[in-house]
Amino acid sequence: MIQITIAAVGDLLMKSEIIASAKQADGYEFDPIFENVKPYLKKYDVTIGNLETTFSGKRRLGVAGSRPKCNCPRERRNPRTCYPVFNCPDELASTLKNTGFHVLTTANNHCMDGGVTGLKRTLNVLDKNGLKHTGTFRSPRRIQSASDFTSEGCEYWNFELYQNDKFHPRTETVVCQQNRSKEDRSGYPQIEK
Repeated sequence: MIQITIAAVGDLLMKSEIIASAKQADGYEFDPIFENVKPYLKKYDVTIGNLETTFSGKRRLGVAGSRPKCNCPRERRNPRTCYPVFNCPDELASTLKNTGFHVLTTANNHCMDGGVTGLKRTLNVLDKNGLKHTGTFRSPRRIQSASDFTSEGCEYWNFELYQNDKFHPRTETVVCQQNRSKEDRSGYPQIEK
């Protein structure tokens, strides 16, 4: 019997104060922020985190605003909703990889803070840094292949369920299907039409 260990971490949210604290003369250094948790996250076969920010590039998102009684008082805001919008320097992605993260979920209320361009750029930055991701995709065709990955000899597949091009919030995950090709889908959860 093969046993694997999985760690699931909540929101990886980089507010402007945190980003400012990571600023260096030649870029950003996020590693010190994670140094105390790195030993814990590195010991798992699979470490999953929710990326509650975007890598939308150097452009400024939203409009300046101040909401002193809010938990994000200095964040830039969506001009239509007044909710904060988040955009983090790309250096965070390499820090997350070095800290021990394997997979990041990207479907959350901030995934579109940088629009479609920002969402696609975020996925590109994750790919460039060797981080698997699931939740948002560049196109409907990329949904299934984007979430397949292997760790410690075990293969994982996520199935995001769509019907008539509309997402139904339910995910089936098959873990540790060793010695099976991707074409041999027998034994997988069956999706009723």
